[in-house]
Amino acid sequence: MQLAGKGDGRRGGRAIIAGRLKSQQQKHEVGLRRLKFEGKKVREPFTQLYLHCVWATWDRLPLVTPKIEDALYRAIIAKTHKLKCEVITIGGMVDHVHVLTRFSATVAVATFVKEVKGSSSHLMTHVVAPEQFFKWQGAYGAFTVSKSGVEAVTAYIQRQKIHHAENALIEDWERCETTEID
Repeated sequence: MQLAGKGDGRRGGRAIIAGRLKSQQQKHEVGLRRLKFEGKKVREPFTQLYLHCVWATWDRLPLVTPKIEDALYRAIIAKTHKLKCEVITIGGMVDHVHVLTRFSATVAVATFVKEVKGSSSHLMTHVVAPEQFFKWQGAYGAFTVSKSGVEAVTAYIQRQKIHHAENALIEDWERCETTEID
């Protein structure tokens, strides 16, 4: 692209670029109006992606106390919504959390877990209980769930405390880390 210079009788280079940017912005706005034509929403992909995630507290310490559990779960749900995912259910024990989500096609699993763990940990250490140590461990478990399996996983997560008390656990669904390749 050649810009106009001084003394050639045309507008200066910055004016030309500004004019082109304004023109591009107007085209973009017209395009957006067309997408919203007659009040219709922009189309989004249809997916049925379900993900069961589990992660533990630092060294499996009993940090998810009754005092902070509700605020912690609300923070996880809020961040999940910001990532355009939907929490189906959430539950856990004093040393770990399970989350079942309808997952967005626009976010990677690692990004989802990192963002949710990071924001919930930050809220716990800076707002909810700054006087209390709180930290998640680095690892996590993530399992895809078929639509037909959502009900069973939901029941399992909602009954976490009972499953642990009765030692009726599904070992794979409790795994947060691995020490070897399976």
